[in-house]
Amino acid sequence: MRILTLFMLMCVTHLLFFIAFHFFDGDVEHTLKKKTSFSVDIKLANRKTLAAPLFHHYKLAQQWPPTICRINPTWRCISQIPNFFTVHGLWPSNQYWPHPSRCSSSEIFVLSDIQNIGLNLNLAWPNLFGNDGRFWEDEWDKHGVCSTFIPMDYFQHTMTLWFKYNITNMLVEDGVTPGAWYTRQQIMRAIEKKTQASPDIVCRGQHLQEIHVCLDPTTATTFVACPRSTNCRTMIKF
Repeated sequence: MRILTLFMLMCVTHLLFFIAFHFFDGDVEHTLKKKTSFSVDIKLANRKTLAAPLFHHYKLAQQWPPTICRINPTWRCISQIPNFFTVHGLWPSNQYWPHPSRCSSSEIFVLSDIQNIGLNLNLAWPNLFGNDGRFWEDEWDKHGVCSTFIPMDYFQHTMTLWFKYNITNMLVEDGVTPGAWYTRQQIMRAIEKKTQASPDIVCRGQHLQEIHVCLDPTTATTFVACPRSTNCRTMIKF
């Protein structure tokens, strides 16, 4: 309960800052009431679509920092390791390998273009090993260039998804808290209650590493079932 309270206080503080940059329309009360809807409520009218998608779905990958740092002992993690899920990326994906990667695109990532959302990106999408900007650039160059978004919209939209559908909230609100063992089905059910679609769970050994939720390939606003590809055992350490 203490973890959920601390996390929610932090998210509310940053959410107010986030709203100030007009990612959501309307007042705060309306935004929070919409939290459990199954379609992401953001303004898309002015978003530039590059092309029709050539992939099956988007995958929003959120990683569990304690496991990421544990499995990379030769890399020095940042001093304050987040105790909540952070963004790994928003990836155009197919049902089966191969997945789109490093596509040809005229859209170039320029760090200064996303400076007005930098504080929120640092919170939601940190590089656990140091240089945030390099991490964002790598994610754009590998995955973003294959999406239907221009760079600014790619990062804004991913931020919207993270603030509205953070995995930490979904798990803790269903009684799945860090430091204990859970069945794979317990974790999946906690996510499915909020998205009404099956997630993809990634483990390293017996430890929970990432949770992915999947979205439609055109606007990335509606949850869809992820193809089953979990490598997790029946019992998982969170």
